[in-house]
Amino acid sequence: MTRILLSTILTILLVSGCSKQTEVSKLTGTEVKVSDPNSNVTLDVRTNQSEITIADRVQVVMELRWPEGIDARITDTKWDTLGWTLIEVLNSPVTKSDESLFTASFSYTLEPFLPGQYSIPQIEAVIIDLETQSETRILTDPIELKVVGVLSVDDTGELTAPVGLFNPDEIPAPGETKSIGYLVAGIVGIILVISIVWIFRKSSHTSKPTQSIYQQLKSIAQSTNSNDAESYRRLYRAIIQLDHRLLQTSEFGTLVEQCEVAIYSQDGFSEHSPQAMAKHTLELLGSSEQETV
Repeated sequence: MTRILLSTILTILLVSGCSKQTEVSKLTGTEVKVSDPNSNVTLDVRTNQSEITIADRVQVVMELRWPEGIDARITDTKWDTLGWTLIEVLNSPVTKSDESLFTASFSYTLEPFLPGQYSIPQIEAVIIDLETQSETRILTDPIELKVVGVLSVDDTGELTAPVGLFNPDEIPAPGETKSIGYLVAGIVGIILVISIVWIFRKSSHTSKPTQSIYQQLKSIAQSTNSNDAESYRRLYRAIIQLDHRLLQTSEFGTLVEQCEVAIYSQDGFSEHSPQAMAKHTLELLGSSEQETV
């Protein structure tokens, strides 16, 4: 009896888990709808939000409903020509309601390329009467979306200055000793302390003030040293300080990979110069010189 009960529970869990993988999520964001009164065909398009950052993704769900005796389909959309990167497409199985209406659902996960004003274009559905073979088309209105940069005016993006590795006060003063060995050790210790303090003070006077991410990227973009390994290292250190959500996007992930190839390859070169990659990074961030990055 126990084995039968456990088998039943396991079967229910497996079935419910599998059904969630193919189910298109139901969104409650911006929605547009169009219908054809002659054929009773309805096309519904909706998004999960109307404003996102370049580190986010937007989900677009399309639902097409048609009665018996009608064949309907949604025409393809060229997302790449509209500035979107298509990440994932999910299709739900066609279902039939009690009113003899068929429903097909499609979910598209999109990722923006740059900050700016985007839109989900007019979605077209083709309707064919199976008896007369006549064809009709319906179009939805476009949906406007705003894509903003992830770096705001209040985001300083400054680096924390490194903590000193040496504190002269923590070195005990050499005590008086009558031993020649202790005397020699004391003299060597004093010379060592003076040398380290001199090096530490010299480095603190010559070190440059900490730069913001925007200043680092702008400095690399304006550099005249082409394809040198140090420029790639500086670019890599600047990029990895950005928001972790931004680094998960395909665009910034590619920039990090190209820096790593240039840094660790034998010739130390990449197909793109560090200046061009730094300029492209500034364009992706959508920041201006007036903003504190």
